[in-house]
Amino acid sequence: MVQLRKERGEAVVAELVIGKLRGISGPLVVIDGLRSEEELEAFRRVAGRVLLILVASDLQHRFQRLSKRARPDDPKKVEDLRRRDDTELTVGLEKLMFREGVRITNDGDIESLKRKTVELFRKQGSIYDVFG
Repeated sequence: MVQLRKERGEAVVAELVIGKLRGISGPLVVIDGLRSEEELEAFRRVAGRVLLILVASDLQHRFQRLSKRARPDDPKKVEDLRRRDDTELTVGLEKLMFREGVRITNDGDIESLKRKTVELFRKQGSIYDVFG
């Protein structure tokens, strides 16, 4: 993705996602993995409302979850994850993390994260049954 952004601009991934979303009708779309302010602004240009949510988890929890996931490109050591984090921070994630929005701490199991997310949407005035 870093190379794609260098070749086609910082918002390219968001623009590709937006292209795939055209024609989808629904009250709520959740997009995971924004990496830059440019991506956020691309979504804001086409959406009526964009809520930026930072899901934060400490390095050790994230490494354990990734290890269980066992994808070929997942980090094999905590240090690998730390290096990946450093790379993502350089593409603009750090600036994005300090933008306005809300934060959820993901320090428990998936059910805990779901409860926190549903509560967040309720507080934001969403009428959608997120996990129903």
